[in-house]
Amino acid sequence: PTYGFGGFFDDKKSSDPVLLSGKPAIDMEGIIKVYKAALKDVTLGHPTNFQPSIRLAKLAARKSIQQGDLVYTVLLICTDGDISDMQATIDEIVDASNDPLSIIVVGIGYLEFEHMEVLDADTQNLKDSKDKPAARDIVQFVPYAQYSDAPHKLGPELLKELPAQITQYMQRQNQFPT
Repeated sequence: PTYGFGGFFDDKKSSDPVLLSGKPAIDMEGIIKVYKAALKDVTLGHPTNFQPSIRLAKLAARKSIQQGDLVYTVLLICTDGDISDMQATIDEIVDASNDPLSIIVVGIGYLEFEHMEVLDADTQNLKDSKDKPAARDIVQFVPYAQYSDAPHKLGPELLKELPAQITQYMQRQNQFPT
């Protein structure tokens, strides 16, 4: 599924995720097609709240577990770097850190991305507002501008932490390949 957030959808302001297409995209080309089509009818704006999108992905991941499916969810967020709900986002990431979920954040543009670096938690583990630490690092942040001259290097960088994140999740669940 491809969602949009942080804009005006059907002339109504929404910071909650809005489904952009009734049919799921099956690859990146499909996601880009849905996004470009939506931009014709959407006006981008503020606030930029990540928490509702992360919550939606977390609930989908938990639903797959309840159904007995062996599914690992990856949420891709493309952002200009602005974030309006930093603490709520951190709280949601910490809560989701035990779930089969990874979050890849792509910074679009040339703004400062210090908030995204904090969410990435490569140097310091995230803690929620009650000082509970994340069970594992589930966020990878990559600034697109660093790869605009070599886009073929973007994909490997986006996916660099994903194998370890999946492996950590599976080990925590005592599930090993057979």
